[in-house]
Amino acid sequence: MRRLALVLATCAFAGVVPAQAAVHWSDIGWTSVGSTGQFRRTHGQSPRVLRKAPQAVPLARVQVVAVDFQYRLSRARIAAGPVRIELVNFGEDEHDLKLQRVGGSKIYQLPGTLPGQRRALTLWLKPGIYRLWCAMADHAMRGMRATLRVVPRRR
Repeated sequence: MRRLALVLATCAFAGVVPAQAAVHWSDIGWTSVGSTGQFRRTHGQSPRVLRKAPQAVPLARVQVVAVDFQYRLSRARIAAGPVRIELVNFGEDEHDLKLQRVGGSKIYQLPGTLPGQRRALTLWLKPGIYRLWCAMADHAMRGMRATLRVVPRRR
């Protein structure tokens, strides 16, 4: 922004833009050094350090395939952050998916999915171990359970 103001001030001084549209270089924290035509900062002598723009965090994906009384995960370990969990029902019965972090209280849920259908949920997961189960009738007791490990993201 300061460079832009300096360019506008220089252009106004040279007559390229009207003077009322320009900002004077002394208004933006610069002063001239004698008659050399050089400028120096009047405040904040060290240059401003700009932080890197934050990188977009990639979306992790996990597909949970439900066959009767069993879950098969496409991966058992993912990085923390945004996650898209997809439930695909290849079984003969309706199945759902519940997900809870061990030691946590929040339960995420994908509603009942009929045979041949798929549903997806995108959420943000913290590092930890998550339990997945089907809450339909006695499906969890009959083996529709799985574990997903969420590890800290590498920097």
